Amino acid sequence: MTETETPRRPRAIAVFSQKGGVGKTTTASNIAVALAAAGKEVILMDLDSQGNVMSSFCGQPAPLVGAYDFLVEAVSFAETWKRMPFANLSIIPATKALAGMELEFASFEKPQFALRDRLASVSTEADYIIIDCPPALGLLPVNALVAASSVIIPVQCEPFAHDGLINTLYSINKIQSNLNPGLTVHSFLLTMISGEDITRKMAAIIRREFGPRVYATEISRAPEVAAAAARDVPLTVFDPDCLALIGYVGFVAEFLARERSMKDVPADMSAGAPEQVAGAAAPPDILEFNEMVFARLRKWKQALEKQDAPSFIEDSVPSRLAKAGVLSASAPPWPETEGEQAPI
Repeated sequence: MTETETPRRPRAIAVFSQKGGVGKTTTASNIAVALAAAGKEVILMDLDSQGNVMSSFCGQPAPLVGAYDFLVEAVSFAETWKRMPFANLSIIPATKALAGMELEFASFEKPQFALRDRLASVSTEADYIIIDCPPALGLLPVNALVAASSVIIPVQCEPFAHDGLINTLYSINKIQSNLNPGLTVHSFLLTMISGEDITRKMAAIIRREFGPRVYATEISRAPEVAAAAARDVPLTVFDPDCLALIGYVGFVAEFLARERSMKDVPADMSAGAPEQVAGAAAPPDILEFNEMVFARLRKWKQALEKQDAPSFIEDSVPSRLAKAGVLSASAPPWPETEGEQAPI
């Protein structure tokens, strides 16, 4: 980097809701993988002390270093993230120490700005940092929202969804007013959609009240979500053709379209696999995007089934790094065509 160059600043996107059980971790993990499959360099940061992000990636053991160490300035950014076997994807994991972070914030001069200030000094090639937040509005999710440029709010369409959404928006508005005026609500993502009448009615109410702030894409309730979690594999790789995954790929297409201020992305274009969105009205860039992402995810699934990829449990990284709990940043990805960028 020359003296005239400024450090690259990835866009930090918080995935947040004050209501638990709405699919925050599932959403954060799967959009991170789908973005990586779209050719974006992604870092997935887990700020939930339960640490479910790391366990959902090929059963990796709990790491020794993670988000806590980064927040308290015990390690550098380069020592914090762990390269995943999927090309373009890294994780900053939660560790057990993160459970006590709320108490430790009491010793910080400006605890709300800890993550923002730490990220401000980071130079990385990443395009996005996706931050998985814990539920409720403690200092950890506040840090994520202060550091983020935008927030995605998963909404489960059940009877208490509306109240949870209003409470979440109230908290975000307070943060916008007092701590991060640049924070934008990137919009609401409806999750766990089923054919039940109450689900459809709640979805209609939310869409009627919030209009275009609700993504056209919906994430279907699917048994494959639980099956993927039981196998410690992201849904995006476990079954690239299930309805929920088709929704997440469609969401990423719509997300990137909104990032580029593309207007009027039709719902049927943003929520289907290539064969489902084919037709005379399908924009070529959406078709190309879907074809590329689904092809890559299927390739990763084949590699998983063949075990034709580095294993973070076996001897796939230098023993020195493995014993230290720090995985190699240059660990080879699964079979991949490097350098491709999404058409969106």
